[in-house]
Amino acid sequence: SPYLDEWSKKAQESGHEAILNIPMEANDYHVNNPGADALLIDSSVEDNKIKLKILLDRMSDYNAVYSENNEIFTYSAENTQAFLEMLKQENKYLIYGGEYQNSAIMQVADSLNYPILVNDLILDDEISAKEIEAKLAEMENIAKNKGYVVVMAHPYPLTIKMLEAWLPRAEEKGILVSPVSLLLGKKIK
Repeated sequence: SPYLDEWSKKAQESGHEAILNIPMEANDYHVNNPGADALLIDSSVEDNKIKLKILLDRMSDYNAVYSENNEIFTYSAENTQAFLEMLKQENKYLIYGGEYQNSAIMQVADSLNYPILVNDLILDDEISAKEIEAKLAEMENIAKNKGYVVVMAHPYPLTIKMLEAWLPRAEEKGILVSPVSLLLGKKIK
């Protein structure tokens, strides 16, 4: 968006946190092209660093970036090394959308002593009340078993409606909903 910084400031003024999505090559790249500034496997490390710097400079007043769950860019140790080094240098944290399936990113992050916050699930990959209800139940179980849960959701009208119904009941279930910033920068396993 050409108005990304403006939207970010409006969101923050309303009490929300701003997190920047970093477009990366996905496993369905030829169908789902993430755009001209996306980080790509076949691009040089230097080209990807230039693109990442452009992306990081598109918005101000944020301290985290996130990746989608279907990206494959960070499955390369070389790409991941340069990517995480730059994020660390820029003092930006990563919320990794790929769950715990990618061992390359975890190994590189550990070697750099760079804490990654891993997304546990996506609430609305399938947009139906039944599927979102099932994901809410799964989210509750993860939170109770692990002590916390990181969830991504899209601004779909159904998702928002279901979250509006669920949020008032969360505290009754012993779940504290908090901003993701409380977990950023901590070594959590």
